[in-house]
Amino acid sequence: MQVSARQAGRPGVDVRVLGPLQVWDAGQELALGGIRPSALLAMLVLNLNQVVSMDALVDGLWGPEPPDKATDNIHVTVSRLRKTLRGDRPAPSTGGVLKRRRPGYLLELDPDSVDLLRFERLAREGTEMVSATPDVAATRFAQALQLWRGPALSEFAALPFAQAEIPRLAEQRLNVAVARIRADLVLGRHAELIAELEAMVARHPLHERLYEQLMLALYRSGRQADALEAYRRARRTFADELGIEPGRALQELETAVLAQDPHLDYTPTPSTAKPAHSAETGPADAAAPLTSAAPSIAATPGSVGAAHIWNVPARNPHFIGRGDLLDQLRRWLQSERTLAVQALYGLGGVGKTQLVIEYAHRHADDYDLVWWIDAEQPVLIPEQFLGLAARLGLSTDAVAAEVVNRVLTELGDRSRWLLIFDNAEHPTDITDYRPRGGGHILVTSRSPRWGALGGRIEVDVLDRSDTVALLRTRIPEMTIETADKLAAELGDLPLAAAQAAGYLEQTGLPSSDYLRRFRTHRTGLLAAGDVPELPGSGRHRLGDLPGTAPHAQPGRRRPARDQHVCDGSVFDEDCFGRSGALDRSRASIAR
Repeated sequence: MQVSARQAGRPGVDVRVLGPLQVWDAGQELALGGIRPSALLAMLVLNLNQVVSMDALVDGLWGPEPPDKATDNIHVTVSRLRKTLRGDRPAPSTGGVLKRRRPGYLLELDPDSVDLLRFERLAREGTEMVSATPDVAATRFAQALQLWRGPALSEFAALPFAQAEIPRLAEQRLNVAVARIRADLVLGRHAELIAELEAMVARHPLHERLYEQLMLALYRSGRQADALEAYRRARRTFADELGIEPGRALQELETAVLAQDPHLDYTPTPSTAKPAHSAETGPADAAAPLTSAAPSIAATPGSVGAAHIWNVPARNPHFIGRGDLLDQLRRWLQSERTLAVQALYGLGGVGKTQLVIEYAHRHADDYDLVWWIDAEQPVLIPEQFLGLAARLGLSTDAVAAEVVNRVLTELGDRSRWLLIFDNAEHPTDITDYRPRGGGHILVTSRSPRWGALGGRIEVDVLDRSDTVALLRTRIPEMTIETADKLAAELGDLPLAAAQAAGYLEQTGLPSSDYLRRFRTHRTGLLAAGDVPELPGSGRHRLGDLPGTAPHAQPGRRRPARDQHVCDGSVFDEDCFGRSGALDRSRASIAR
């Protein structure tokens, strides 16, 4: 384990990207030598202790039209950076090393020497402590926010690499600020938060959670009329800017304010009444209540908080694309005022499960409870409700059917919950597990027969550009041309692309050689490509692609858009008949 100079009690390197890029060593700021060296260092810092390929560095600095000697330019720049970071010493004072590692460069440095990674660590610590010790969590979040000296990477805004990183980092900063305010509300600091929240709402006028927090702070400060005016302001803004009504949580909060719902009143919880714990306090029970207030102040498992009750699998680090589909799904769910059931159907290996996992993490802030249920074997569904009952604090000393009814009754009295039934075969498998009242149910299935229960969206293969991006993210040295050809061979199936990338990572085989071999040995190559144990991947290991099925005619291959998955394999349309043919234009909601 590396030990930082800071931990060892001596001056050391301090890399700061949460504001204008700065590098300090032994108490002195280093001159990096201009925008290009600084940008190169920033890219390496953002991928600390990971190899950044030469292609990625060139693309990040110059985009699609680099100069003729871009690679030589980078080599020279790295050489100068090494000298700058080393100074007059024979080796860096803190062990940080800028190394040449195929297919690019690697910056090795203690993570605690980079302000961004300290920020993320403090945010994680705050998240782990917020249930049991909100006072300690609030301090952690505040310490994280104090590391920011201004907008991150703003001096590189014109460079390609920064155009995605700038909004991502800004969103992280905002999420931590929202989490800190949430912890402060739990601690009863509502009156002192009002001015800060007013300023944040002005900067982020479309952020519903900030309006919720502002309304709650105003109401708890005895300003009911001002809380209602904040809601009207939010409603006007959403109508003028987006042409929509506020989300369900904000509407429910307005109703509670109008009714002077006692649940909105501040009541110290046991966690706020007891003395603060030490900084070493461990993670709290995820089922513990955070506040007696309305449950609209939930945190985000996907960013800096945690839903009260949550068992969703980890996010796929290589998830890509599907942005329009995710937005479409959320709009449909948010538009429903009663129970909303939405099915995502499509063929095996097309990415339905990963899409739902991404949705749950991306929009976890909408819910207080998110529960994942493997519905592949319907007989095992009740057992999974027993786990949910325990997390809800309900008695489980009864037959399974009675415990399920207790859970459904409890959920019927709530609204901010999401149940996910993964890989359900038939609507009757889940019909009896629908709570009354308002909440959301997502279903993944190969069957399209879900219209009677609610909405349904067909999930198609990836867009070609997304498949290419997925392959090149995993295998940075793969050229765009090779990635495009391989994507076509893979039928743009995300699981097939993951298997191909896994094989290339394991073997180090050049991409062009893999493509050539793939055309004659596709079954064995795909089967040999390891895929991490992500939910949904084990059921659909792809071992056959067009042209390899026993019934396929030699030399006959259909376009990617007409390929289909049948029991984990991609075949010609004979596998399903013409009625099963994919059509990219049908990725819309059928109500």
